[in-house]
Amino acid sequence: MSIYIEKAKELGQMILASEIAKSMADASAVYEADKDAVEQFESYKARVTAFQGQIQEGKLSEEEYNNESNALNEVANKLREYPSIAGIISAEMEFNSFVTEVMDVLRVTIMGQTGNACGSGGSCSGCKSDCNTM
Repeated sequence: MSIYIEKAKELGQMILASEIAKSMADASAVYEADKDAVEQFESYKARVTAFQGQIQEGKLSEEEYNNESNALNEVANKLREYPSIAGIISAEMEFNSFVTEVMDVLRVTIMGQTGNACGSGGSCSGCKSDCNTM
């Protein structure tokens, strides 16, 4: 196995051992223990799947589409009121942001060394990172 693959695995393990990953695991455990939240969320996911199937099959009128879309938005908003669901959403967003930041550093480092910083032909116009601080 090449050293690069080994180092990538090592980085992955470091990310999984981070406080942010631990917070996400803790939030997941709290959510899993909240049987009512899990049941409500699973019911919501089944409803979304059924709705998507109806959309793909073209079985909904515009009014039916709008009504179900609005109803699903209301259910989603109520689900976010569960502390366990709000906690896992927040933890996942923080973890995803952290992983994205790590990936951005890798991308900018690699692309900067090849003369193609930010993956945009050397222009940082569409780049979210501040190349000058890395």
